[in-house]
Amino acid sequence: MLQRYGSLSGKLHMIELEKDPEAHGLGLSLTGNRDGSRARMSIFVSDIIRGGGAAIEDGRLKSGDQIIAVNGHCLEGVTHAEAKYVTNSYVGNAFHYVLVISCVSRINQIVQTFVSFSSVQMLLLLSVVLQIYN
Repeated sequence: MLQRYGSLSGKLHMIELEKDPEAHGLGLSLTGNRDGSRARMSIFVSDIIRGGGAAIEDGRLKSGDQIIAVNGHCLEGVTHAEAKYVTNSYVGNAFHYVLVISCVSRINQIVQTFVSFSSVQMLLLLSVVLQIYN
């Protein structure tokens, strides 16, 4: 599966999470992003839920990471509702194989590059970035 997505930018990770039936599922909040068309929709981790779930116990998933696939189900081009269905559709303590592109390091690099900008310059930059990703 890693070969299929090897051309994508960012660092690719295969993460195995075991869903604890007594915990709060995988412990992820997801968000969707559309870049002009349904074919370019992406699913990202918006938050790791504190207080339970496999993601907090594992510790490798971070807010901002892009979720590419779960248990072989590709999440590229799917809506938020479809992604939520895929991630919640496994019962018991089924293993969840999550293919992730880590975006956190790229975001940190961008922030460090522009740390010396004035607040006005930073607001202008932020508005451009938001236009690109919305």
